Amino acid sequence: MTRKKSYFADIFVIIICVLGFFLCIFLFQRDLNAAYLRHGKQEVGAVTFRYNTAQRRFVDRLIWDRLRNGSPLYNGDTIRTADMSEATVTFVDGVIIDIYSNTLIQIFYNENSGGRIQFSGGGINVNTGTSDTVISSGDKDLTVRAGSAVRLASDANKSMNIAVSEGTSSLEGETISAGSGLFLSEAGEILSVPQAVAISPHGGARILTQTEEGALIDFTWNKINYSPNTLSRLEIARDRNFNRIYFSENSSESRLGIVLPPGTWYWRLYPVTTAQVSTRAAAQMAYSRLVVAHNPIPVLISPPENQEIVYNSSSPSVRFIWTTSPEAASYNLEAADNPSMQNPVLNLSVNSAAAGRQLSVLSSALKEGTWYWRVTPVYSRDFEGSSVPSAVHSFIVKQESAPVVPAHEVESKTLQKEVALRISKRRETGNLRNEPDDTTTAEPPPLDTDITPEIAATPAIRPPVITPEVTEPPVVIPEIVTPPVTPPVVVQDTDTPEITELPDYTLLPVPQNIYPADLHTVTAEQIRASRDLSFSWNEVQGANGYVLTVSRKNGNELTTVMTTQVLSKASYTIEDIRLLGRGSFLWHVEAVNVMEDGSVEHHGQLVENRLIIDIPEPRQIRTVDLGTLYGN
Repeated sequence: MTRKKSYFADIFVIIICVLGFFLCIFLFQRDLNAAYLRHGKQEVGAVTFRYNTAQRRFVDRLIWDRLRNGSPLYNGDTIRTADMSEATVTFVDGVIIDIYSNTLIQIFYNENSGGRIQFSGGGINVNTGTSDTVISSGDKDLTVRAGSAVRLASDANKSMNIAVSEGTSSLEGETISAGSGLFLSEAGEILSVPQAVAISPHGGARILTQTEEGALIDFTWNKINYSPNTLSRLEIARDRNFNRIYFSENSSESRLGIVLPPGTWYWRLYPVTTAQVSTRAAAQMAYSRLVVAHNPIPVLISPPENQEIVYNSSSPSVRFIWTTSPEAASYNLEAADNPSMQNPVLNLSVNSAAAGRQLSVLSSALKEGTWYWRVTPVYSRDFEGSSVPSAVHSFIVKQESAPVVPAHEVESKTLQKEVALRISKRRETGNLRNEPDDTTTAEPPPLDTDITPEIAATPAIRPPVITPEVTEPPVVIPEIVTPPVTPPVVVQDTDTPEITELPDYTLLPVPQNIYPADLHTVTAEQIRASRDLSFSWNEVQGANGYVLTVSRKNGNELTTVMTTQVLSKASYTIEDIRLLGRGSFLWHVEAVNVMEDGSVEHHGQLVENRLIIDIPEPRQIRTVDLGTLYGN
């Protein structure tokens, strides 16, 4: 009996342990998810840039979670970066904080007083927006005024270097203006040590350039507490550890101009003596990041220069296409009736966040006349440099009156439509022969009935096809016209099938406002700007699809290069134009009407357009026979 009770007790204990195990797993997962999500909490900022390891901890959690680009931030979040890691935080009011390696900060935000940063060590750059920002370190508060740029860096001895490159700041009532700085000990005392305070570029600067050669960067600084034999050393490297030095120089001046190619650069500035004895230990964390962003001038693609866009009644839909740059936030599209672009009629702001290498916009706001257009890229506030607009191109919008159709053609087409409707009705009923539509009573018409209109319409329709079963000669139409008139019953008794093909009036019109226009040439410069080749056209009324065909022309021979499936929109893009190669091409787009089963019910008229691709042909690479190589 005792042994049986012990067995059940063991089972009970095992069940309790298993339930406790799963309860712990559930609570752990719940706490983990809570560390990633903050439902019901207001965001105070976001991570706009992250490199390597950057982590965040909520104010009421103990778990660190890894930040990603776009991760939201909340009040009281603590952020830390590991070795060779960086992050950029942007508050909702526009304050930008660049966080460098081995840095620990805690962020707070209030709508009335602005942002507050608890700085515990490392290195940060703060660029304020429209409100002040307070940086606290120990028992010291540094107030950074609106529109200012400040750099803070601490060393291994917990000394702190404060440098103001733009605007003003105040520390315990003492104002620090642009180009000034302070060096504080761990106890908060101001130390009199040599200090090079950078004025430009400010920390975390992003500078625009329109050329591939790069941009001329003007490095300027102030020398504080310098002795007569103290120099300033400027170092520019491609990595954060300054192992790959691109430029370094000891200068007695306070200004140097360096041309830097596009890319991300790291630079630092610190004082040295003639004997190379420096305060470099204090400058190890005082480096800044500099981005030279290559943003070429937009290239206008469509409408091409001097293209004529013709319309009849309503204003045409003009498609504007141009190349984009990855750093531009939006573009201003302008169209005016003068080449100086004064008082533009069309002024649109086009968002380019989700754009590829080209951007396309449709507009119907332009009437008849000659128009000039251009686009200007718009960049975010953290970019420096001028925004250069594109070149100004012109095109012509011309109105033409609709062609007058003669009365006899209108009557003929009306009669043909009636024939088509009659054929469609017989297809539905399954009566494909010349039998009466009403099969119950087939009383012939009187002999004096005038059937001349039907006979007159007969020549516009193809001759009927005679089935092999009919041994008698086909009915000759002139004999029907000659009196006495043969009753229609004789024709109905034959086995001649009904005409099923429709006349040419069903062809849909050619799409207008096509791009590329006829005789368009693609040059090597355009290929360097963008390898895409976009085809576009206006939509055709009555069409629900389009088929694009491109053919290569070799003398008098044409070889089809590509034919698309039925497209649902009035555009198509070849991702890499090099797939077509160099040469002359013909292309056309056909407007079609597709039925539910995928078959084409109505085709469209075709007009060939000439296209020339003038790009360099690939050259053969010459190699040298090195013989047989051994080893790894």
